[in-house]
Amino acid sequence: MRPSAPTLTDRAYYELRNGILNGEFSPGTFFREEEVAARLGVSRTPVRTALKMLLSEGFLVQGRDRRLQVAHISLAELSETFEARRAVEGAIAALACRKGDDEELARLEHFVYDEELAHREHNRLFILHSDRNFHAHLALMAGNTCLADFQGRLSGLVSRFLALSSTLDGEIIHALKEHRAIVAAVRTREPERARSAMLRHLDNIEDRIRCRIEDGRDGTGEESWTCR
Repeated sequence: MRPSAPTLTDRAYYELRNGILNGEFSPGTFFREEEVAARLGVSRTPVRTALKMLLSEGFLVQGRDRRLQVAHISLAELSETFEARRAVEGAIAALACRKGDDEELARLEHFVYDEELAHREHNRLFILHSDRNFHAHLALMAGNTCLADFQGRLSGLVSRFLALSSTLDGEIIHALKEHRAIVAAVRTREPERARSAMLRHLDNIEDRIRCRIEDGRDGTGEESWTCR
């Protein structure tokens, strides 16, 4: 059976979502329904649905005037997300040492190579995709479906934080080193070393995002589609 063709709503959703993840639309950018529709060459109905989807996923927020804009990162949400992520992914890293086989380990290393390629190509979307694949595959190696489910839920939030804080450029080189340290610990089957490497990685990611926010580099001021 052939996969169904993407709808106009799908097209509008992915155009806008990828624009946010790729840094084209920074926090504070307003999305006006009629302007988005004109830019994409579609009617306002699919655009309205796509904007509602992005709102429900936290990419957009609605102000008192009901205008939609790209969300800024909340420090409280950032802290809670990484607190949860440390609890979940620390356990995942340790379990992956005990349960992952050599074939799975080789695939984990492949995702690090993907990240290196994405970094060389300065491709933000590829970086995000490779990063999510790395963490998702590690969760698969852990062999615990509950932990993998929790990891998947948190992963989407973290991708949004990384994109909105612009920590996908020079900082990715640090994440790559941290991923290699995790892989090295899994390769030598050292659960506590793997857990520690993962926790250091997550601490460092949170610190990098927090520094961007506190420096005001997560996007400030009011922008709109028309001024892009």
